[in-house]
Amino acid sequence: MGWLIKFLEKLGVVQVEEASTQIDSIHFNDLDELIDLKEQELLVRYNLKEEMLNYTNKLKDKRWQLECKIDDWEKKIKYLGIDYRSQEISLIFNETREFLELMAFYEVKDLNKIKLLNVKLQESLDHLQEVIGSSSFSYNYSFILPREEKQVAINPLAKELIEINLAREEFQSLLSKSGYYHIRPLRERIVALTQIQDQIKQLQIEVNNKAQRLQAVQAKQKEKEEELDLLRNNPENAQIVIDKNKKVEIDHKIEELSDQIIIFFSKFKSALSNYAEKNPAETLVQEYLNDPSGSLFKDEGLAILSILRNLQEQIIAGKITLLVEQNDLMMQQIKLAQRGKLEEWRDEYHYLLQQEKEVTQIKSTDKDFILRLEDAKYRVDHFTKQALKIQEDFVQSQETLNSGKEKLKQELELFENTFQKIFSQEIKVRI
Repeated sequence: MGWLIKFLEKLGVVQVEEASTQIDSIHFNDLDELIDLKEQELLVRYNLKEEMLNYTNKLKDKRWQLECKIDDWEKKIKYLGIDYRSQEISLIFNETREFLELMAFYEVKDLNKIKLLNVKLQESLDHLQEVIGSSSFSYNYSFILPREEKQVAINPLAKELIEINLAREEFQSLLSKSGYYHIRPLRERIVALTQIQDQIKQLQIEVNNKAQRLQAVQAKQKEKEEELDLLRNNPENAQIVIDKNKKVEIDHKIEELSDQIIIFFSKFKSALSNYAEKNPAETLVQEYLNDPSGSLFKDEGLAILSILRNLQEQIIAGKITLLVEQNDLMMQQIKLAQRGKLEEWRDEYHYLLQQEKEVTQIKSTDKDFILRLEDAKYRVDHFTKQALKIQEDFVQSQETLNSGKEKLKQELELFENTFQKIFSQEIKVRI
């Protein structure tokens, strides 16, 4: 609590032989207390409470004096028989009375409220000075003055307002010099720092929970992977695993083969659709449009070749109008089909289908093993995906936590620098 000793030393409560040159270390939870002490230090050093009382009393006196003068001026105007209501001065006096209402306060013990009052006073004073300056009353005012003051070179109302403004500026200058206005922003910054710290605590809880969940899921994932390895590595099940993997490979090849056929016939889609409309009896064309690969696999006589030949003849005869690029592509695809590409694909499909039948003819006991194998693979996949998702959430939360910690660090450094600039005292805040 070195900062407290230094404060008490300044107040003369305690004495130390030699001032410490070390940086004062203070815990975050003690910041409010430190600011309270600094506030009291400023109040004592600059006698702010007494100065505030003097200032508010001065404003009250000025208010009362100016109200009395306005009353006297209005009586003078009526006595002289001037049409008061038609004069610019009527508006000026009314606005001045409204301004004086700002100073109709009772006991004010909060310097921050005085700060707000001073802002309003300045705005109103600027407005009144502008109103007076733009009116004839700014120079035509001698009729409201007593005989001995006829030669006064300044507007009497403007003079009163200037004196009020001087009092305001004098007290405002004292507050600025004392640094008291920095107290409230520092308190607000402590509140903001507390909110950041609370967010970090909540984020830390989330990160810890996600880390525990990730650890539990990864343990479950490892357990299921070991169970799957036991099934796969069992010599009694080796051939079943081989056949199962082979079936997966065959299914993949059939899928790739189907994709190639679909892409091939997509080049003919427009021409075949046109052909189907003109030849509705040719149901095979519609079948190829709906399911190119399935239709080719069951087209034993490759009847589609005759249809493609008809398309070729119509293109050559100009009965089908295509762009040059489309025409060349169509002719290339038809020639590819005529050279046996469709037959090659169909035969490859039947070969793969036969291989698939060979590996799928398994015993009922093997089926039970495959079911257990598939279940084990599913569980491994399930926990792997779950672990990946939790890990992504964990990493994201950790990054958010790190960002929060970095923000807190920066805000603390800003607080320390601001504090040092205001009070010429270097501190280090501990969390």
